[in-house]
Amino acid sequence: KWEKITPEAQLKDKGYMKFGNGFIIQWGHAADELPFTSSDDIQSTEIVTFPIPFPNECFQVHVTTLNIGDTGGVASATVLKTMPTRTGVEFSAYTSDDGLYWIAIGY
Repeated sequence: KWEKITPEAQLKDKGYMKFGNGFIIQWGHAADELPFTSSDDIQSTEIVTFPIPFPNECFQVHVTTLNIGDTGGVASATVLKTMPTRTGVEFSAYTSDDGLYWIAIGY
């Protein structure tokens, strides 16, 4: 017998979806949290706290940088500064970026 199972979710700009088998997808953006903290004129750091902690492990985090004034081509890259934990991740980016969007998966 099949039953309809509604996953637990927070469907907002920074949210998550938690499935019955424990799999979790989380997402968000850091555009509202700018400026990034900066240690120099080029690089900056953005610390992201996930909406909910992963109970076991965060498998992957993917990030896309927003650069509103870009006229073509890639001028910078955003990278993971630390390995993701169950509660968050730290990114390294250029201070000229206008924000970033991220997605994390785990269980």
